[in-house]
Formats: sequence, C-alpha cells, structure tokens
Amino acid sequence: MEFIRDFIGHARSGLTSLKDTMDMIRQVDVRLREIDQHVAQVQDNATQITRVATVVDEMVQGIRYGGSVVEPNASVFDLFQGLVSKGEFQFFRNKVSELEQFNT
Repeated sequence: MEFIRDFIGHARSGLTSLKDTMDMIRQVDVRLREIDQHVAQVQDNATQITRVATVVDEMVQGIRYGGSVVEPNASVFDLFQGLVSKGEFQFFRNKVSELEQFNT
C-alpha cells in the first residue's frame, strides 16, 4: 500500500513538473513571437531610414552641384523631419545643416 501511495505521489509530482515545463515553454514561445515582431519593426525602421538618407543625400548633392532638387515624397520627408526633431540621428542633423548652408 505504501508503494502505491509513493507511486501516486511521484506521478503527481511528475505531472506538476511537466505542467510547469509546458507553461515555461508557452511563455518562451510568446516572448520569441514578441521579439520577432520587434525585429520586424526594427527592420522596417531601417528601411525607412535608408530611404530618407537617400532622399536627403540626393537633395544635398543637387544643391551642392547646382542640379535640380526633386521634391521628396511627402511621407518620406515627414519621416525625416520627425527623426531629426527627436534628435536621434546625427547623420540627418548634419544633412539638414548642409541643406541650410547651401540654401543661404
């Protein structure tokens, strides 16, 4: 009888451990999905920043060498202004300074 009680106790303990393990696996899975979403957002931001940098560089080159400056896409330009206003990107602030210098 003692053997059966011990066996049932170990079985319950094992099931509890298995349940705890499954809960941890679910939590890890949720966290990995969150990380994947964050990585996708960072990649999207990098793509937008690259587009903005290209537009700004073309504007600066056009102004510097007397070429025509094509007005950038409004959404790209708005994104550029937002990034600069946050003060997060020294490269963009430098490009704005170059634009201002050649505009005067």
